[in-house]
Amino acid sequence: MKLSELQKPREYLTKSLDELVTTVGAYLDELLIALTLALVGLLLARLARWLILRVGTELDHLTRMPPGVAAEWFGPLLDGTGAAHAHGIIHRDLKPENVIGRRDDGGSLAVKILDLGLVKFRAGAPLATGPMTADGLVMGTPAYMSPEQILGREVDHRTDIFALAVMLVESLTGRRPFQGETLADLLFAQQQTSYRLPGSSTQARAVGDLLQQCLAVDPRDRISSAATLRRSLIPLLRACPPQDFAIKAP
Repeated sequence: MKLSELQKPREYLTKSLDELVTTVGAYLDELLIALTLALVGLLLARLARWLILRVGTELDHLTRMPPGVAAEWFGPLLDGTGAAHAHGIIHRDLKPENVIGRRDDGGSLAVKILDLGLVKFRAGAPLATGPMTADGLVMGTPAYMSPEQILGREVDHRTDIFALAVMLVESLTGRRPFQGETLADLLFAQQQTSYRLPGSSTQARAVGDLLQQCLAVDPRDRISSAATLRRSLIPLLRACPPQDFAIKAP
C-alpha cells in the first residue's frame, strides 16, 4: 500500500474536523450575538420602565383603594382600552404592573398603559400585518387571563374586558377573584366559581353585577365593550361608600 493512500483518511478526518470547528464557531458567534441583543433589549426595557416610574406610580402598588379612587384610575384605563379596541388592538396582557398614573399639579390623574409586547391586531384592522403568535400558544399573565386565553383559543377584545374586571376586583378588595397555583387550577376556579363582590349598598351590588358579567366564562356573555362598561361602572364607583368593598378577616 502506498503512503499517499494511508494519508487520505487522515486528510479527510482533518478536513472534517476543520469544517466542524468552523461550523460550531459560526454557530457560537451567532448565539453570542443573539444573547447580547437580548440582554441589551432587556436592559433597555428595564431602563424605560425605571424612567417611566420616576414620574408615575404603578397600579400594582395601590391595592385596596377606595371606590372613588378606583374610578379615577379605571375611567381613563377603560377609555384607553376602548380606544385601542376601536383600532383593532387587543392588549392581551393587562395587569396592574402594566398601568401607571401620574397626578399633575392640579391633582388630575393621567393614566398610561404599558407593555404592548403581546398585542394582537383584529383581522382587518389598519395595523394588522398577519398573525404574531401561533394558534394554541398560551401567552399572558395567568392571574389576569380569560378562560379562552388560558386554553390557547382565539381571543378578541373581550379577553381584555375580563382582565380589567380582575384588576378592578383586586384594586377594590386586595384579592383577585380566582385563585390557583397552576393554569388548570385557575381555569377550574374560573369555570366553577361565580364571583360575588363584597358590599351591601345598592351601588356596590350593582358594581358586583357588572363585574360578574365581565368575568363570565363565555366571552359572548360579557359586557360587549370597554365604553359600555365605563358608562355604567364609573358613576357607580363614585357613588359607593368608601369602605363598601372591605373583605372581613376570617
